[in-house]
Amino acid sequence: MDLKKVEVKLERQQAIEELIQLEEIRNGIELMDKLKEKYGIEASQVTISRDIREMELVKDKSKGYLILKRNAIKKELLVEIKKLLQNKELYWFNDDYESILLKAKDPLFAPIIGNKFEKAFSMGEKIVVAFVNNSGAIWIVSPTKTKEEIISFLDKIDID
Repeated sequence: MDLKKVEVKLERQQAIEELIQLEEIRNGIELMDKLKEKYGIEASQVTISRDIREMELVKDKSKGYLILKRNAIKKELLVEIKKLLQNKELYWFNDDYESILLKAKDPLFAPIIGNKFEKAFSMGEKIVVAFVNNSGAIWIVSPTKTKEEIISFLDKIDID
């Protein structure tokens, strides 16, 4: 494929992506008409069908218009998350959270240390979580006020 054809294809697919985000387009014929009307881009039905396939456009399940597959997947996932929240199977905390990064000298002790921080600083609605990796890094995530408590605790330790 020569450079000019590639440029034309990219321009057309960029226009298609813009169109489906701005308008409710239900099929390839509508897409072909809107491309010509809004962008002056003429394309055959075969070309539009190929673009739809290559760009992974799908029909929105609830409204029936074309959207990018990645957007459809995101929408479905967000609906599932919403249901989990509504059914009280998932809770979220609207506090300001911050993090502290520690490193265990011996990586084998990192999970134990992380667990100790979780137990010592998690109380009631204050949730402290420690994520640990194989190199001994311990990432502690906590509400801002709890981070201040943890830092205060760490600052008071006399390290020689």
